[in-house]
Amino acid sequence: MNTKQQQGDMLDHGRLFVITYTNLMCSERRSKEEEEEEEEEEEESRYVVPKEAKSLCWIHQRWDCVKDVKRRMRRKGRRRRRRRKRRRKRMVRKCTML
Repeated sequence: MNTKQQQGDMLDHGRLFVITYTNLMCSERRSKEEEEEEEEEEEESRYVVPKEAKSLCWIHQRWDCVKDVKRRMRRKGRRRRRRRKRRRKRMVRKCTML
């Protein structure tokens, strides 16, 4: 039995679906852009720094302070974790698109 209330709910559901779908598309595009940026960063970090100059900043030719090095290490770990999470999310997203 379809009452006016139920029809309204159905409409709301449709509207919600459209909103979530567009949001997913936007976030998908955003995550693609983020991945491209990360790939560029990885290409930059691929240059091999000689072992003697481990804490020497190869761009500015200055000795990095230990704190900066530690921060960079921490950031690297975080980025890896974030990417793994994003991949998991994308799998879920694919299922919802079907």
